[in-house]
Amino acid sequence: MKNLKNISQGMAVVCGLAAMTLSSVAGAQLRDPSIFQINKTRPRLVVLLHGVTPEVGQDPEAKIGQPGHARYYWGFDFIKGLQGRLDEDKMGVITPRINGSLRATNTTTHDWRPDTPDANATDYAPICFPISGWGTIPAGKQNDQAYIKDHIRLMTKAPGAQNTMVMINTRDGSKHFMHQLAETIEEVYASYTIAFGDLPEAQQPQIYLVTHSFGGIIARGILANPTQPDLFGRKLTGNQRRKCEYLRKRVVLVNTMAGPHTGTFIGDPASDVADYVSANGWGIIRAIMGNMLFAIASGEFLTEEELNNETRNALEGALNAIAGKRDCLEDLRRVPEYNAGILHPNTARRWDGGPMVPIYTAAGRNPGGRYFDDDRSVFYLGGVEWNPVDTIDLMKKAGRFGKEASLLNLISAVLHQEGYGREGGRPWGTATLAEGDRVSNPFEGTGPRTARGLAAGWGPNFLNLLTVGRHFLAGEPYGTKTGDGQWDDDGFLGWDSAQAIGIDAPNYYRLFDNQMYGTLLPWDIDNHGSMMFNAGNGAWIHNELIREAGPVVSSGARRSVWGNSDSPETPSNSIKVELLQVKDITGDIDYGDDELQVTVRIAGTSKTQDLPEGDNITSGIQPFYGYGMPTTVIPIRIQVKELDFPDPDDICTASIVPGQTSIYLFFDTRTNRIFGDVTGVEGETITITPNLWWQQHRVQTKIRITKVGLPV
Repeated sequence: MKNLKNISQGMAVVCGLAAMTLSSVAGAQLRDPSIFQINKTRPRLVVLLHGVTPEVGQDPEAKIGQPGHARYYWGFDFIKGLQGRLDEDKMGVITPRINGSLRATNTTTHDWRPDTPDANATDYAPICFPISGWGTIPAGKQNDQAYIKDHIRLMTKAPGAQNTMVMINTRDGSKHFMHQLAETIEEVYASYTIAFGDLPEAQQPQIYLVTHSFGGIIARGILANPTQPDLFGRKLTGNQRRKCEYLRKRVVLVNTMAGPHTGTFIGDPASDVADYVSANGWGIIRAIMGNMLFAIASGEFLTEEELNNETRNALEGALNAIAGKRDCLEDLRRVPEYNAGILHPNTARRWDGGPMVPIYTAAGRNPGGRYFDDDRSVFYLGGVEWNPVDTIDLMKKAGRFGKEASLLNLISAVLHQEGYGREGGRPWGTATLAEGDRVSNPFEGTGPRTARGLAAGWGPNFLNLLTVGRHFLAGEPYGTKTGDGQWDDDGFLGWDSAQAIGIDAPNYYRLFDNQMYGTLLPWDIDNHGSMMFNAGNGAWIHNELIREAGPVVSSGARRSVWGNSDSPETPSNSIKVELLQVKDITGDIDYGDDELQVTVRIAGTSKTQDLPEGDNITSGIQPFYGYGMPTTVIPIRIQVKELDFPDPDDICTASIVPGQTSIYLFFDTRTNRIFGDVTGVEGETITITPNLWWQQHRVQTKIRITKVGLPV
């Protein structure tokens, strides 16, 4: 485990120049706020701060407190999006080491694993960089200190300064707030000074803090640099405060994804369930839920032993994500006290009494995981269709984003069914903004209307768990733009908490509303467990914030920008999506009149059309348009259904992603690149062939996406 003790020991041997930086530069900054000038031409460093983690040793795969955790927590494509270089298939990684040296290597999406050799040592936070303009690290140069330092100098000089580097913090995310804040300051400061401390000040990068979950609270702690203790009596040392001062003066802005700015109560009910399981074992839960998990995983029946294992793994995974005895969950419940004390909004400044740092908030929706509006109610669970993919498929085969989204969906079902929360069937409370109530929850109203007390404890109810199991397996759809009166949630916290609604800081938080940025943003197709894997999220943050937003803040502005104006230019982009071919490649679609139907969603607008007859349609499909969209990264979803009898609404498999039926894409209007499930460029014909032998109703599609003007 990388704790404060070994970090302190490591700092004793950090190169002398880094130590000099601490004593002279950081100290000077306390006296002279102008020591580090923020401007648009400086090198850019995104610092990623992760959220809650299990305790060290609880999940060996996660490599908690080691550099390997960077590759476990954050998706490769998300980081490429932050760099603005989704057109590259690899990136470089420079890892500062405890002894003050540097190690460099190259990595690809296939190498982005926590068990990669260069990610296992007890080092500091790794720094990822795009290879454009600088090339890959040659063989034999991985530990060549002179070469690596020259490489860094090259990266931080113009025009390379306009490329974006990404540093990834790897602390133990199970501890109390101040322990995590102190460990973050130590590691980020050490990595920064070892990598950049000997550069001329003009070449040292300015910092953009991008955070997920509890990482948003840690970022606010960096901006506050508190002199007082946290709620559990722990304080920063004087040395840690000097290091924090060095860092926060370099911060341009903060972007929090699903940050619990007003806390979340979900740990209480989830802990009730976890406590019951701990005390009573899995017997009744396995009997009830296992009985429901008889469902086919892509047409493959599970044995009783497999069902029991799937049940236990699912519930254990869900509960481990949000419950238990970890110290940080106590902090989560008491965030409002922090907001009134050491993390008061007025503390978010580049130095004490200095300019405020803008914080941009983003919130996903539940269930996310790219089945946001799919109906998976197969006929053997009471539905009317034979769906080739069910929720078990998504959980087992769609990767970590699918699994984590599914498990958070399961916990949401338990919350509603048991009536937890302030308002009984509305666990997240009554929505006060339309923007926070764009989703209707299928579990709404399924439980008691009287609120269940958080101290009431929990015991399994057969019928309740039966209902939970049915909802979980069916994957019943969350309606969009048809709100249910309660705050939307992302499976872990309410939309209001993630957007800092209720914190009186009009000059501080900046949420993205649909009047300015459109009715669907990239993170709207994600929940708490999948936001940090989405390439669209990374590209959006790069385009709208890292490239455009700056430190200038004035009251009432939606975001800050470089320069004198505080009103950003609102982009207006129009695109055309053409389906050039839709072909039945499995031969199992039953044909009749209007046998296939295609729905294309561009941003928040969906359009549907019936297709001509045939099993290989290459003409007669009208283009789909999205006009005047005020965003630079446009989400696109393509879904194909068959309309035969007696199953009138079967979803065909068009995606190449396991456990997923629809095609999900993003079009970057700045670079004209297409990415997501497949990659391409504007105007290119892209063929998408789902070669997943275990899925039925597979269709091959050929698509083309182009920019267009507004209609005359």
